Amino acid sequence: MTTKDFPKRLEFDPDKTNDTYEKLVNIFKDQKLTTGEILIAYGNLGYTLGASIAGYKGTGPSIEELKKSYYENPTVGVALMLAAFEITNWYEDWSKQKIKQEDTKEKT
Repeated sequence: MTTKDFPKRLEFDPDKTNDTYEKLVNIFKDQKLTTGEILIAYGNLGYTLGASIAGYKGTGPSIEELKKSYYENPTVGVALMLAAFEITNWYEDWSKQKIKQEDTKEKT
């Protein structure tokens, strides 16, 4: 399903959304980002968009504050920020594990 499948309504313009999406994908392609770089950019973008939607100006909440807010008063902004944290943290944990594995292989 593409954004063109959605009707225009409630401040949602599928043509503008699709155009923005295509530009963003092309930026990623042109930069030839690695999977790790894409995940970090994706996480940072998700956090920034979520914080903007949630109305934060400047520094956003910590992951502990996000988790609490997510369960007490879930919003799309909080959900985006929390998902972004999870993606970025997963990649960081995965990278550390891969480095440990490579270091172990080199020692043997």
